[in-house]
Amino acid sequence: MHSSIFFGGSVVAAVIAGTVSLFAPCCISVMLPAYFSSAFQNRRVLVAMTFLFAAGVATVILPIAVGAAFVQRLLVSEHMVIYTAAGVLVLALAAYTLPTAASAGAPTTAARRSTRCTSPSAICSPI
Repeated sequence: MHSSIFFGGSVVAAVIAGTVSLFAPCCISVMLPAYFSSAFQNRRVLVAMTFLFAAGVATVILPIAVGAAFVQRLLVSEHMVIYTAAGVLVLALAAYTLPTAASAGAPTTAARRSTRCTSPSAICSPI
């Protein structure tokens, strides 16, 4: 009696896990054709569903691959422009940040050196 409850629970868990794993992109290309082979008894239907599955995968993967190739070519061909623009952006952000830090009362190097640790549990930095 106890074994039938365990078996019933494991079948339900396997069905749920199988359903969830079919939505994982890394498993779908392996598991769905195997599911097709057990689900369709007619060979013609099986072949038709397999080609339909392959067409669906190609419909999704092909635009992603073409888009990635386009972005890669753009980055390689415009490397110097992108590199220079990123450097200018970093310098502009540094120039924007420095006056704000000084006016906000950030301690200077001399003020940090004159501060002494008074607590034995404090972590003191000589910087």
